[in-house]
Amino acid sequence: MSRFSRIRDERGNALIETVLVSMILLGMVLGIVEFGTALSREHTLTSLSREGANLAARGSSLGESVNIVMTNGSSINLASKGGAIATRITVTGGAPLIVAQSASTGYDGLSQVGNVGGTATSMADLGLMEGQSVHTVEVFYNYDQITPFGSLMGVLVPSQLYERAVF
Repeated sequence: MSRFSRIRDERGNALIETVLVSMILLGMVLGIVEFGTALSREHTLTSLSREGANLAARGSSLGESVNIVMTNGSSINLASKGGAIATRITVTGGAPLIVAQSASTGYDGLSQVGNVGGTATSMADLGLMEGQSVHTVEVFYNYDQITPFGSLMGVLVPSQLYERAVF
């Protein structure tokens, strides 16, 4: 067997290795794009919820706070892909009660905090005192994947992103 016949037998190896490495790199790039976009949306939702809750706590009406959140969320199409709910919670009789609530126009989703007249869930651990009022803004967003990463890799980004701020 000559030295050259051995090289001839390995001709297709480079092509196969290139294809395998390219598939791995493509999966990585798609993952970076998908998770980067989802993380960017989540960051935007965090900013919007904090801004809305801060405005409500400083005296803006709940409806006005929601409108500002929705207007500032136009860069991610929040009006068509989700919504916002602002809630005023007051501690009465040792329990955090929801005294007022306002949802964005066209949004019919439910608040994860609760409904007017009910007890606010997950607020007991905030250490609120009798008579104290806080404001919370929840922002919901229906996330659509922009790459086929989930289908190819079997990893999915949540279809609904959620963020809440309390002031």
